[in-house]
Amino acid sequence: MEDRHGDARGTATGDRRAVSEQRAQNADAFLNEFVALTGSHRKRAIRLLARRLVPAKPRRGRRPAYGPDVEAALLALWNLSDRLFSRLESCLVGMGACAGAHYRACELAALGHEVRLMVSGDRGPCGAAQAP
Repeated sequence: MEDRHGDARGTATGDRRAVSEQRAQNADAFLNEFVALTGSHRKRAIRLLARRLVPAKPRRGRRPAYGPDVEAALLALWNLSDRLFSRLESCLVGMGACAGAHYRACELAALGHEVRLMVSGDRGPCGAAQAP
């Protein structure tokens, strides 16, 4: 027995396939252009483009108890250290490991310096003795 929708179903399925193939070609062309512009690997670009953008969660815990005068002094010190280290040729910089040291270490490494973070003595950052 012949299906009364035979031809109509065939063209509808063909249209869907054509639309699907066209979308795949557009996505492939976009991905090729993205890879050419950014210079990143294709798999990295796919992962970047597929990732959902989630707003940052608010930080938990206490807010810093620094007053505006302490913040101004810290900013002046950080700006001075940036100028100092930007004029030096690349060298080894040793820093005490604390909360802000990782951020500063990344900035100094971007300037071409080798940075080593150190914990003072046998105590950890919280003051507890560490196991040998």
